[in-house]
Amino acid sequence: MSGKNRKNNSKTFLLLTVFTVLVFPFFLLALFNKLILIKGITPVNNNSFQASLKVAPWGNDDTENYVDLAIGDLAGKTDVARNDIKVVSVEKINFNDTSLGCPQKNKFYIQVITPGFLIYLNAKGSDYIYHAGLNKIIDCFR
Repeated sequence: MSGKNRKNNSKTFLLLTVFTVLVFPFFLLALFNKLILIKGITPVNNNSFQASLKVAPWGNDDTENYVDLAIGDLAGKTDVARNDIKVVSVEKINFNDTSLGCPQKNKFYIQVITPGFLIYLNAKGSDYIYHAGLNKIIDCFR
């Protein structure tokens, strides 16, 4: 192999490496954000299904919508009226990956800093923590 071909191969290898390390993870993250991961599918009737994961149609900084979604989810799961659920606190947090701090067995999560929130709720003396981000909420209290 001549020196010129070796030099061109080195440039090609360098470009592929840069693409793989810098660009491809962002592509995967964008793709992951478009997927709706469904956990706990349960039949509602013979012809339809309902998923327990709630997906929000907004961005990461819309705290009020995340809180509202968490309250609605908790009200549905505990049969406590929305008005009887109190917001204890909401904390901004950076999760270490896209599991939002609630990894499930045998699932793959992209290892990237993921901005989100911890939402602390109280319903009739019981405390609940929701993890929010990536346009969804997750109840980690199960």
